[in-house]
Amino acid sequence: MASSDLPELPVHNADASLFENIYVNKVYDSIADHFSYTRHSPWPRIVTWLNNVDEFALVADIGCGNGKYSNVNHSLHMIGCDRSVSLCDICVERSFEVVCADIMDLPYRNGLFDALLCIAVIHHLSTKERRLQALENLSKMLRPGGIGLVYVWAMEQKRNNVASKYLKKAECCEEIGSATIEGADGAGAEGEGTGGRQLQVHTNRTEFKQQDLLVPWHVRVDKTRSQSAPGAGEKVYYERYYHLFVEGELKDLAQHVAGIEPIDTYYDNGNWCLQFRKL
Repeated sequence: MASSDLPELPVHNADASLFENIYVNKVYDSIADHFSYTRHSPWPRIVTWLNNVDEFALVADIGCGNGKYSNVNHSLHMIGCDRSVSLCDICVERSFEVVCADIMDLPYRNGLFDALLCIAVIHHLSTKERRLQALENLSKMLRPGGIGLVYVWAMEQKRNNVASKYLKKAECCEEIGSATIEGADGAGAEGEGTGGRQLQVHTNRTEFKQQDLLVPWHVRVDKTRSQSAPGAGEKVYYERYYHLFVEGELKDLAQHVAGIEPIDTYYDNGNWCLQFRKL
């Protein structure tokens, strides 16, 4: 994509919703099969967290993707939720309970859940106001005393001089079925997350240069559900929007949400993580 064709970061919430529909929602629907193929191993610290949730708890997985956490702990009643119809279809094929809904407009009554997780979702929201609203929506879902776990992608992909798996994959051969990027040029100075600034395309498997950017995804047509893409075997190029969180940003956002108490914040392999409790 030529630099003149790159979108600007939205300023207003109405524009943000349209922007996310193009650069997040439609992309996941297009790449769902390939994305699911690359997302099969639950992350260890999330597994530990789920295994420590009280037996028989009702747990929501907001942004469940292909449902890879739905059968981690069989003593829990898990209900998945994802904005992508195609990913929800995959969950149904796997006999997981799932609802197709947007984190900005969740269909659950207040105080319904004992616990929830929201992994790799809020970093796809393109304004601070929408990221804050998403946390508030999650808070409303929990009963008093209920607990939540949120993961977002970190700007810092190295911690104590140790690279994240995202960066380490650049040092080895391409994984089968991966979204490894070939020739997308990253540019631009580190961003402040301010609207109206033209977004840049990130060079995959490199350290991030700005907080708000487009991350490419290549997939062969025969691994998608699309019938309108170019000929068989040809690679199709997509771009997903991300807001990369810096240290302290997620905790600060949570402190603006009434009725929740941050329990712990930590770094987990290229992600900033928040555990919280509903007061």
